[in-house]
Amino acid sequence: IIEKQYMGIDFCLAGLQVGLKHNYPRANAQFFAAKIEEYMDDGKGSIDPFIVAIISAIMASGILSKATAKKTEENEEQEKNVQRTEATPSEV
Repeated sequence: IIEKQYMGIDFCLAGLQVGLKHNYPRANAQFFAAKIEEYMDDGKGSIDPFIVAIISAIMASGILSKATAKKTEENEEQEKNVQRTEATPSEV
């Protein structure tokens, strides 16, 4: 979701389910959708505050830096493999 930069209602529902599992262990997407709807019906605005809070929590967790590090390692390994398979001018 973050890689594709899609941060709409599905992002909020997934983030709330994961991030608040310790407070609401049995809550599902419908539970959080109802809470968001209630929030918006009260005229408090958009889902933007939810998105900001979820992104902040994700960044604080360090999961993005771990994923980025893993992706970098995978890319470096792929580059090594490509370099090993390329023919040098003396081999042609």
